[in-house]
Parts: sequence; structure tokens; C-alpha cells
Amino acid sequence: MLRIGLMGLLLAVASGCGTPTEPRSAERLVGSWRDLSEASGHAGPSEVVLTIGSDRSFTWDMRVYGAHPGQDPSAVSGYMTIFGTYTTNGNSLRFTGERRVGWDRALGPDVVEEAYEQDMYENATFQVIRNTLVLRYTTYPADAPQLTTKIFVRVR
Repeated sequence: MLRIGLMGLLLAVASGCGTPTEPRSAERLVGSWRDLSEASGHAGPSEVVLTIGSDRSFTWDMRVYGAHPGQDPSAVSGYMTIFGTYTTNGNSLRFTGERRVGWDRALGPDVVEEAYEQDMYENATFQVIRNTLVLRYTTYPADAPQLTTKIFVRVR
């Protein structure tokens, strides 16, 4: 009888019963993250914020500033927001887009909304280190796939 009681106590202690635990990796993804990349491929500077929800939704929001001739450098030239869902499996992360909304000042006042059924950050893995999110994923800059790393900082 004493032997079973000690076994139970050891199992309770070994399982961490009553001790605080660190959030699972996927839970640490939840929040808003600003992309630290310099290059945007646009005429003006851009800002990208990735918001990851606890409900498995995400938004990817890009704003481009001062891209048109004579435009104030701080004025928005255009934006694109992608809405979708994400899944995790260990440190693997898959973003699946569902809808895209965008506007470009050069094209007029109309906002364009359309279906966007596409994965983002192909074959992604993630790591959260304090307030930094590191994504490693596959890009295709030439004829062969290339491992790419993108760094985000938590904004909220």
C-alpha cells in the first residue's frame, strides 16, 4: 500500500501537477507581428503586420507609403489585406488565404475585394523567441526552391 502511495506521489510530481507551465508554441503565436524586412518590391516604403488570432484566423496587412510622384512620403499609396486561417503541427505552420481586400491610389477610389485561395509562406516552420517570431519558409526566386527567413517583432 505504501508503495502505491509513493508511486502516485512521484507521478504527480513528475507530471508537474500544480506548477505553472509555459504556453504551448502555437499559443505563443497569437498577437500582432510587424515584419522587419527592408525590401518591399514597391516604389515607396511599406509596412507589413501579421495578426494571428486564437481562433485560428490570421490577417496579413501591407501598407505602402509615398509611392507615387509628388505624394507625401507618409501618405498611404495603397494597401492589401489578406484574411485566412492557419494550422500548426509542432513547429510547422500553414497559412491558407481565403479573401483579399486592396486599394491602390493610382487606380482610383475603389476598394477591390476578391477570393484569395492560396497558401502563404510555403512549408513554413516557426520559432517564437521572447517578442520575436522567426518564420522559415520556401520561396522560388529563380528556378530552384530556396529557404527564406523572415523576422517579425510583436507589436501587441
